[in-house]
Amino acid sequence: TVRAWQLPVMLGAAASAEMAATVLLTPMEVLKLRVQTDAASAARGVLGTFGHIMRHEGVGALYVGLTPIAMRQLPYTATKLVTYEVFARSCTRAAAALERRLMPDSDGKRLRPYGILAAGLLAGAAAAVVSHPADLLLTRLCGSAQTTNLAECVIAVGVVDQLRYLMSLGFRGAYSGLGPRLVMTSAMTSVQFYIYEGVRSALGVGVSKPPPQPVAAPA
Repeated sequence: TVRAWQLPVMLGAAASAEMAATVLLTPMEVLKLRVQTDAASAARGVLGTFGHIMRHEGVGALYVGLTPIAMRQLPYTATKLVTYEVFARSCTRAAAALERRLMPDSDGKRLRPYGILAAGLLAGAAAAVVSHPADLLLTRLCGSAQTTNLAECVIAVGVVDQLRYLMSLGFRGAYSGLGPRLVMTSAMTSVQFYIYEGVRSALGVGVSKPPPQPVAAPA
């Protein structure tokens, strides 16, 4: 029963954590976009732009990009975390088996970091592929116009318009630029999980302990 619910629980936990982070991230994304694309906002700076938006547009203007950001971040984070958990054990076991085959007297732990790096590469690649269309949407979608000029980009349309624009690109268009992002995300994710597992091992958190021996019943 626990194994049957393991994957849904991991997906739900990852999606919930990322949704909370996205709610905090969206205003920063909107401010960054305004400062990058609007000369007046660039002159005001981040804090000045924040104050201007609150006075003249209201707090809702800070969340106009929530949907496309969530469309990118939720599948990215959920896929990355779950894929790593799925592949980490098999990759580390394969590394240990290879090590014992090459060095019969080894304890099977010397090649474990390479297994972690491999699992991180796979997790990063899967996350990049799943989230790339939404990442492209977040970069290109500008108002209701189909323009690829980032200098004119303001994310301020509904979900229907966003999906319609994404579908208009076609499969190949939705995955344009995947190569560089695939390399970047895979490398970054492998390093992240390598450090993550290193810290866990140093703190003794991820170290598996032998099960307790059963206590013999008294005669």
